[in-house]
Amino acid sequence: MIRRNAKTGRRHGVVLLEFIVALMVVVILFVAAIEFLIAMTVHQTVQAAAVEAAREAAKVAAATTNDTLVGDEAEEVVEQFLLVHGLDLSANGGARIDVKLRRAGDPTITQPTAPALIRGDTTNVPSCVVPADAFFPSATQGRISVSVCVLASRNGTPVPNLLSTLGLDISSMKFEVRSLALIE
Repeated sequence: MIRRNAKTGRRHGVVLLEFIVALMVVVILFVAAIEFLIAMTVHQTVQAAAVEAAREAAKVAAATTNDTLVGDEAEEVVEQFLLVHGLDLSANGGARIDVKLRRAGDPTITQPTAPALIRGDTTNVPSCVVPADAFFPSATQGRISVSVCVLASRNGTPVPNLLSTLGLDISSMKFEVRSLALIE
């Protein structure tokens, strides 16, 4: 017969308990890392969409004096860019885009179109209105500013809110990106 020492049996229980606690911590850190990486990917996509929209809108602004076409081009580029990168925002409440324009030699800042809502509901997406002179320090060069706002998490997309049960809720967080392009 093999005899077990009472101390050895209790020690195995403590080791198992320590393993379970350590495993929970590792799993939470792993899930947090995944959520952070997804959030960073979404942020970079929104940032790239704003940069591309500003660039394309600046090309249109250089070719025409119709400011409405400039705003429409920016909105179209943002929507296409987000969809191409797999961000279907219809369930998330959408994205909001705000375009501001100043032509060379003109001190006034115009807004070609009202802040547009792409695939969404106005109650869900926060405003991302650019301050009047945020990117327009001088009137010597024509400039265009494009702002894009996307909520971080709503209905599970684009960033899953995996750690909300632990008190780490990102549902009110938004990605707000502004980009500036010169009109040449």
